[in-house]
Amino acid sequence: MKPTFNPDSSPFGSKDKVLLWKFNVKNIENLKINDVIFLKSPINPNQIYTKRIKGLQSDLIIPRYPDTRSKVLIPLNHIWVEGDNIHSIDSNTYGPVSTGMVIAKAVWIIWPLNRFGPVPSEGGRECRERILRYPNTVL
Repeated sequence: MKPTFNPDSSPFGSKDKVLLWKFNVKNIENLKINDVIFLKSPINPNQIYTKRIKGLQSDLIIPRYPDTRSKVLIPLNHIWVEGDNIHSIDSNTYGPVSTGMVIAKAVWIIWPLNRFGPVPSEGGRECRERILRYPNTVL
């Protein structure tokens, strides 16, 4: 999740430590656009990914690749996640992710002290132009 976490690229830079919220994070009503979450990898369940939520259930997404003309309607209890780094493996690769795979939500950077504060709500790539919101859509 560079540059949101661990922005210092020097080998002696301090790694960010974050406070995680784990209570009721699988409930879609507790997740919102731009939340940073930890989730089990849909490709390898033994890995944990850190991604930013860019779409919620019933949103219509235009993926970055392989075909930007196709659209993806996010199913119920699923989210669209993207990393803040352009080289991220995310929903553009594996599609919408079930909220059941969410482990925690990052809420506060607690170390290093010069970065102490809430997790930034914006970061990395912007994809607002690729999201069409249909909140009243029933799937």
